[in-house]
Formats: sequence, structure tokens, C-alpha cells
Amino acid sequence: MKEYEIQEIINNLIAGVENKYEIGMLFIWLRPHVVRNPILYDISNFVAHYDGRDQGASYDCVNKFVLSFLSASEKGGYIQVTGPVFRSADIMNNLISTLRKIGINFDTQELLNKSNFFVEAIKSLITDTEFKFSDPRVCKCYIGRFNNKR
Repeated sequence: MKEYEIQEIINNLIAGVENKYEIGMLFIWLRPHVVRNPILYDISNFVAHYDGRDQGASYDCVNKFVLSFLSASEKGGYIQVTGPVFRSADIMNNLISTLRKIGINFDTQELLNKSNFFVEAIKSLITDTEFKFSDPRVCKCYIGRFNNKR
């Protein structure tokens, strides 16, 4: 498969070359290895299918929130809010486990030291992805990022 390329991306990252597009390629090349891993597979699909999401772990979470919001706004009541779909520690632990299974060599702590970069790269890569809903009450739903600068 693409183990050589995956190894090269991990080597570059640990050496200090932080390129969000390489992280995107990493997730695309990992797709065949993470089909049964809802976290990494969903992230891989975000990168590969950035033009709209209508399935996956994140879609399920957002869909539940949207339906709850619509119900509360039409009938009253409460909006159900869940925690984050992806936790950075879960992403990194799943990534490390997957990389080990396919024979990629790296120092675990050095890769964990890059957690913040991974999370920021993933956020950047999935920003502006639209969720597609068949419900006509939903005009548009997408992932956005807001700076906390005033």
C-alpha cells in the first residue's frame, strides 16, 4: 500500500516539518486501515470528501443536535448537546495504534508532542465542510472556525 509514504510523513513531522496537507494525505492513505475505527475513518472521509457530509460519526452527532434544535424551537423544550465528536487524545491514541499495526516506526512520545499540530491541521482541513440534510427546514450547516481575537 502506501506505507512508505506514511512513514515519510511521520518522519517529516517528527523532524519538525509541519505541513497540514501532508496530514491530509496521511489520513487519505490510512483510510483502508481504519475502516472499523469510527474516529479515524470519519476524519479520513472528511479529508477525502470535503464537498459535503451525509454520514459518519460527526454527521450523526450534528444531525442529533440539529433535530433537537428544530424540535425545541418548534415545540419548546431543551436542546440536547453532546460532547465533542473527536477528542484529541482519542485521535492520537487511535492514530498511534493504527500506525503501529501497519508497521510504521516512530517514537511515541515524539509523535504525541505533535498532538497540537495534528489537531490544528485536522481543524483546518475540515473547516467549511458542509453537512447535507434532507430536511427542508435546514438551509445550511457547516463547520466554521472563529478566532477569539477581539
